[in-house]
Amino acid sequence: MDMTPYRDLFISEAREHLRAMNEITLLLETASAEREQIDALFRHSHSLKGMAASMGYNEMAELAHRMEDLMDRVR
Repeated sequence: MDMTPYRDLFISEAREHLRAMNEITLLLETASAEREQIDALFRHSHSLKGMAASMGYNEMAELAHRMEDLMDRVR
């Protein structure tokens, strides 16, 4: 299946997830880590993983999966 028509949507949504992850990470640098923030990072990573896998971006999906694993360990 040609996923080209969905590429721009993928990029837009991926940027939003990355922006949110960056904001949460900055919060964690200035305050103690709270479960809610760690859970949010996990959810954004999970969303990126699913989106990337759907598009066939396997390396990105694997990276997001590793981020999920890190958030699991922090929990």
